[in-house]
Formats: sequence, C-alpha cells, structure tokens
Amino acid sequence: MIRLCTLAASAVASLALAGCASQAIVAPVAPTFAPEAQFLIGRVADLRGDSAGAAASFLDAARADGGNPVIVTSALRAALEAGDFERALEAAAYAEGLGLIVPEGALTLAVDALRRKKYAVAEAYLADVHGSPLTRAARDGLLASSLAARGRTDAAIAQIDADPKSPLAGFDALQRALIFDRAGRDAEALAAYTQAHELGLRSAPARLLQARLLERMGRRAAALDLLKPTDGRQSALDHAELERIEAGRPPARLRSDVEAAAIGLTTLASLLIGQAPADLTTPYLTLALALDPRFDAARLAFVETQQGDETTRESSQAASLRALEAVPTESAYAPLALIQRAYILRDMGRSDDAIAAALAADATGDRGAAGTLADLYRSAQRFSEAEAIYDRLIKADAAPNWRLLFARGAMRERSGRWAEAESDLKAALALAPKQPEVMNYLAFAWVDRGERLSEALEMLREAVALSPESGHIVDSLGWAHYRRGEYDLALIHLERAVELEPDNSEVNEHLGDLYWRLNRKREAGFQWARALTLKPDAASIARLDEKVRIGLPALPKPAPLARAQ
Repeated sequence: MIRLCTLAASAVASLALAGCASQAIVAPVAPTFAPEAQFLIGRVADLRGDSAGAAASFLDAARADGGNPVIVTSALRAALEAGDFERALEAAAYAEGLGLIVPEGALTLAVDALRRKKYAVAEAYLADVHGSPLTRAARDGLLASSLAARGRTDAAIAQIDADPKSPLAGFDALQRALIFDRAGRDAEALAAYTQAHELGLRSAPARLLQARLLERMGRRAAALDLLKPTDGRQSALDHAELERIEAGRPPARLRSDVEAAAIGLTTLASLLIGQAPADLTTPYLTLALALDPRFDAARLAFVETQQGDETTRESSQAASLRALEAVPTESAYAPLALIQRAYILRDMGRSDDAIAAALAADATGDRGAAGTLADLYRSAQRFSEAEAIYDRLIKADAAPNWRLLFARGAMRERSGRWAEAESDLKAALALAPKQPEVMNYLAFAWVDRGERLSEALEMLREAVALSPESGHIVDSLGWAHYRRGEYDLALIHLERAVELEPDNSEVNEHLGDLYWRLNRKREAGFQWARALTLKPDAASIARLDEKVRIGLPALPKPAPLARAQ
C-alpha cells in the first residue's frame, strides 16, 4: 500500500507528504472526473488495499493533471504495486516529462527499453537510478543484462557487486551465474550457481538452471542428485524436470538475457517476501513480468506478497486470484498455481471451490497437490477422504514417512477408528522418536480417552521440554494433570498455554473447565465465552453453549481417575 501521507525515506515521498498536508479539502469535488476527485478515490482504494483500483484512479487524475508530482508518483507506485506495467509506463512518462527523479520511473522506462531491445536507451535511464541497496541491486542487474545482450559479457560481470560479505552476496552470485550461463561459459556459470547455493540462496529457478547446466556438461547424475526429494518432499518443478531427464528430452536453455533479468528481479523480490511490505516487493515482480510475461514464477511470488490484514484481505485475495488465473494450464507452474488458488479459496470460505482446485492440481500427478487436497478435506472435516489420500501417498512411498503416518493416524482418530489411529501414531513415533507434535497427539488422545495416563504424562513432559513455546502442547500437559485431578499442577500449565496461544478455542475451553472445578465460576464463564468467539467447530459450539448456560456437571462420588503409583 502506498503511504503518501506518512513518513518515508525518499525525497519523492517527502514531496508527496508536503503535497498531502497542503491540500485542504473543504467540500466534495464535482464533477467526479476532476483530478482531485479521482485522486481521492485512488487514496480510498489504496487504503483498502485495492492497488489496481488505486492505480486506475490515480492515472485518470494524472491524465487530467499530468503536472502534479504527487498524483503522478502515486499513479506510478500504485500501478507497479498492482502488477500493471502499462499503467506504470504511462505514469513514468509523465514523471519524465516533469523532470522528476523517481527511481521506480527510471526502472520502468529502462525495462520498457530492454524489452524493445533499445539497450543504449535502457542504459541511459539506468544511469539515473539511485536509492536503497535493493534499488541499486535491481539497477545493476538490469544494466548487466543490457550489456550482456550487447555481447559485453565481461563488462556485465563487472557491473555486479563482487563483495562476498554483502547481504546480497547470494543474489549477486546468481546474477553472475545467469550471465555466464547465457554466454555459454559453463564452468564459470556452474561455479557461480554453486556459490549462490552455498551463500544460502534457495531459488527454485536457480536450482533448475543449475541442474540443466550440469546435464549439458555431461554430469547427469549430479543433475539428478540436485533435483531429488528432500525429506520426502519434492516440488512440482523438480518432479517435472526429473521426468524430462528420465524421458531423454534435452534441457532448455535461457532464451535471452532479458529472461535472465526477469529471473534476477523475481529472485530479488523473493528475498523480500515476509521481510518487507508488498509495496516494496511487488514492483520488482511487475518489472520481471514486463520483461518475460511467460515467467510464471513471478506470478506465484506476487501471490505470496498478498497476505493483507483484516482491512485489506479481500482486495489481496482478489488480486491473488487474478494473478493465478493468468498462469496457463500448460505451464510448469500450473500445479503450484492451483494449490495456491485452493488455499485462497479455502480462506475465503469457499470450501467446495477450494477442493475443486485441489482436485485439478492432484489430477496433474503433483505430489504436493495430493497433500493439499488431503489438508482441505481435513479442514472441511471430511476425514475419511483425507485419510484415503494419505493412504495413497504412504503406499506410493518406497520408505515409511513419519509425517504421512502421523497425518493418516490423526484422520483415523478423528473418524473414530482409534485402534488403527493408535497404530499409525506409534509407527510415526518409532520413526521420529523426538517429534513433539506426534508425542503430543498420541499422549493427548490417551489422556482424553482416560488410558495409559502415567505414560501419557511422561510423554507430554518430554514434548513440552522439546517445544516449550507450543501452547497446544503445554495445554495437553495441563489437561493430563486435570484429568488426574491434579488441579494445582494443571493450573500452572493451562494458564501458561493460554498465554502462549490466546486465540486457541480449545485451550481457552480447557482453562474454563479447570476454573469451574476450582470454584472460580465467573472466570470459567469468561473463558468459555471467549472460546466461543475463536471459531470453534460445530460440536465445540454446542458443548461450549451448554457450559456457559449451566456449567459442568458435578463429579461422581468416586475419584474419576486413580493417581499413578
């Protein structure tokens, strides 16, 4: 989201701040197509997280008043954030006409020149780009790509920062690898790819390019090793690449230096995801797609930036779905796009549509899609269908996988098939004896069923020691003490669990139950009422409603559970 009326680091943002502060609004502007009105409409859209709507309104205002630097820079930045390169290009032209020194504008104009193969023009625009280290890294990558496209490989390499201590050293190594790879300097390219990996860069496109390079160099085994599954997990891209190698089809090469530049910009944006707001990340992806509209990895990265808070989530979800719809069905990224689409639809409350998307992804044969489908069945409480997916995956594996056994066991437990569930959970624990989530699930099930309480208690103590900040595991330990009648010990752990996971309905319900048994009935009612606000399932809602109305039944005369000897 653009923050024109907040503090910002750049001079242009400061100019925008001054512009916003100086414009007193005394009455609604008429007609609605006046630049001022369009600007205000854009501001409202921007505040709602609707970058596409903001870009359209800001640009309409700029067309009517292209001499206003605040309007022009607002249009430019909103368009780049929305993924709308053509609108950004129009706004950048307005900025150039005003003589504004806006890094985003110069990068936009340079990218347009690069895609039209006007390399000298692109380099002239890039000479004017300054700003943050990230902006300079984007500039250097684009400039290097332009030089490489003109056959000046060594000059291109010299443009990339060679400092191994730089925070962007892994990214810089990838930039060099792309240039060498495109130039056919295989040994140098491989060394640079390897260095990028060793410096912590885990880019999927980089991994695929390195595997293809190894294959072209006659090192097929090394290529296969690079793509093999890690801990039983394999991306759709790696799987497709392995199938290609096994089928004997030749590896694709980088199509152009512009394609290499798009990979570089996408990688730069990916480094920012989760570390910086979307308005600092998505412009690089917009530029990448302008350079290479077929590079669907940039579209999927765009979706990762669109998390949004409560006020902007609806707009973020709509923007994400638009980006995913642009991924063609024949793209290697299509299964991943369908998986992302499924989760977004699930979060929007469209469970049936989400499952339909996951089924389409599963039909591609992608292993990750099968896991997604099972996850969505679980979320929809269709436990037997989820179990069937996990069962299929377990049977397809050459070796036992504790994660899949754990997941199938959980679904069998939810379906009421405890004997089979317990067998799976024990098998998972045998494969991963120090896995706190498995220990917690198995031990909590024992506690809830009133079985093997001493063994469950010891297992939960160990799980808490392994994962002391996991509120649901601490809750399980507290619940074990509660079921044993050890209310003083239960209080310590259940109150701690609520501190760790205050928004967990079940954790709050358990603390309410304990308060009731401690005769702290007002506090019990508060905890149960709070648990009702935290999205419990239908069965929990009915149970909590009854607790709020009448409390817990009296304990039977005999002790409910014997203490361990």
